[in-house]
Amino acid sequence: SILTYDSYHLWEYRYEFQQMIRRACEHFKEALLTKKERAKIFTAILTGPSKEDYQVWVVGWAGEEFTEERFQERQRRFHRMQFTPFAPVLFGKYATDFKALESKTEGPISDEDYAPFKTKVGAEGYRSPRSAEALGKLTDKDLLAYINKWDAKYYEGDGFTEINMEALASAFQAVFKEWIIPDNNRLRFWLENREHIERPIYVRAMIQAMQTEVKTKNLDNLNEYLTFCEWVLTHPDQAPKGDYRRPDESRENPNWSYARRAVCDFLGICLEKDVDVPLTCRTQLAYLLEMLCTQYDWHLDEKQPVILNPNSPISESINNTRSRALGELLKLGAWLRLREPDAEVPEITAILEKRFGKKNEYPLTLPEYAILGAYYSNLLNFNEAWTLQHKSRFFPQDALPAWWAAFEGFIVYNDPFTSTFEILLDDFEFAIQHLVKCKSGRYAGQNALKALRHHLFTYYLWDLYPLKGNGSLLERYYQQTNEDREHWANLFKDIGHRLWNSKKDLDQNLTKRIRKFCEWRLGMEEPIELKHFTTWLQAECLDAEWRLNVYAKVLDICKVEDSGFHIKTLCEMLPNHTDKVIECFFKLTEKSRGAQLYIQTEEAKAILKTGLASSDKDVRCKAKRALDNLLKSSRFDLLDITPV
Repeated sequence: SILTYDSYHLWEYRYEFQQMIRRACEHFKEALLTKKERAKIFTAILTGPSKEDYQVWVVGWAGEEFTEERFQERQRRFHRMQFTPFAPVLFGKYATDFKALESKTEGPISDEDYAPFKTKVGAEGYRSPRSAEALGKLTDKDLLAYINKWDAKYYEGDGFTEINMEALASAFQAVFKEWIIPDNNRLRFWLENREHIERPIYVRAMIQAMQTEVKTKNLDNLNEYLTFCEWVLTHPDQAPKGDYRRPDESRENPNWSYARRAVCDFLGICLEKDVDVPLTCRTQLAYLLEMLCTQYDWHLDEKQPVILNPNSPISESINNTRSRALGELLKLGAWLRLREPDAEVPEITAILEKRFGKKNEYPLTLPEYAILGAYYSNLLNFNEAWTLQHKSRFFPQDALPAWWAAFEGFIVYNDPFTSTFEILLDDFEFAIQHLVKCKSGRYAGQNALKALRHHLFTYYLWDLYPLKGNGSLLERYYQQTNEDREHWANLFKDIGHRLWNSKKDLDQNLTKRIRKFCEWRLGMEEPIELKHFTTWLQAECLDAEWRLNVYAKVLDICKVEDSGFHIKTLCEMLPNHTDKVIECFFKLTEKSRGAQLYIQTEEAKAILKTGLASSDKDVRCKAKRALDNLLKSSRFDLLDITPV
């Protein structure tokens, strides 16, 4: 293995190979390899690494400037790493060079300094076995025969570039777009001979080329494209054989999943408002969407998540073909309304009724419920009566996982609106009732919980329900989460961040309701919640005097924690609100005795000096006591401050 290894000059050894060399050299010493054999290896080491590859990596990948000094540093490290396993059997100039390298570096090299896999300096890439230009010169028959036959994967001599079928498909896509589509005869050949394309990867490449054409409003062949897509959808998605998903490169066991997904993406482009697909395509588009929405989907129907986060139906919904198709179906209504503002959209409700029906071969899955919830408001705009009539099918409260998936989709992807709140009031109440179960179970993600808090507080601000008492969703929220008060903290923190990022001027009624809410929470005296008032303190949309008054009360309740942001805020308020700032600062120092309180020296001095120079005796007294507290906490950087 040592003698046949041909990459001593290319990249550093992987962990196990260098360990094998080192142990063999330590045990057998010079009896392992002849001097001639060793010299051949050592000479190869000294010829590496490649300066050209290093330049590509530094400039193209690391985005840094190449310098000879940097390369020489890389070269010295490379030589040292390569020689180290051979240290017991080095001789002559090689031993001398290694000793010089050792003297210029700090610390020994251990086994753990070698990567567990083969490493090299340079850019990884892939290439088609033939360029797009070369493929474009082939006749259509020869090109079809070539893509059907070619089936290999290998690296070029430099070891950096992989020749593979994905790259060949990409080159074929370029040929299809640039040479085949503009030529009616060539395009007709490929559409008529589609059954002879043996690998779905090239079908996917054709659809992606068609998608590019449509996106640039080249719609001359749109009907042919849609017919081709219909043919693709006659190939069902299939369960894999074995423990892996068959790639669409296979000729013997073709997988049409990715081509079907390409059809879904193609339809999405057709429904974009700027593409201007004509209304005459309405029936064809609806039919293709119906096929996608009602056919078998292996990932969904066999509960095989695409992404490694099965707790998030809303994430899964945009990564599965059938659930994405439901989203495109609901976009069909918007596409029609742009052309005919009063158009009815019976296609959507007819297909949805098939999906909701008890006789449906493939029942709705959680990702599909999530996408339906996300688009529920859109559907209200197209057919409010039908949508209200079927609300319980969109949000089935008798099936908690499905209901939560739909409700999560709604609250995450829709901003609060008065009209939808009135329609979904019972669902908000249901969410609060089952909040703890959802959070502790496998249904809810953090984005959904944050969105729910956002909706609840916004509806309170809009005076759609009272703060407390009968009908208050907020009070019920707090009652339901009393055993897990992190819910309280998260809501209080969310509100603080929203206020912090708000404009300076708020509506008077909003301000009044915000203050009323804060005073209610202050009365609960829950430190876990109130410690997040530091974000409220920075909210310039609220009166500064009010913020300081509340902060002073919060400090009576909470322990002092990280104070970096609010000390800076206190300094900003100092000129116009000296007495309140000094009071809060004093309370901070009182609370911090024996605890860590980070205050920058300049900020502390600014507050203390202003307080000590005040004409108000009470302010001066609190400033002096604050200084004493800090000095007792070993803040010797403040010793130069002298009380007046």
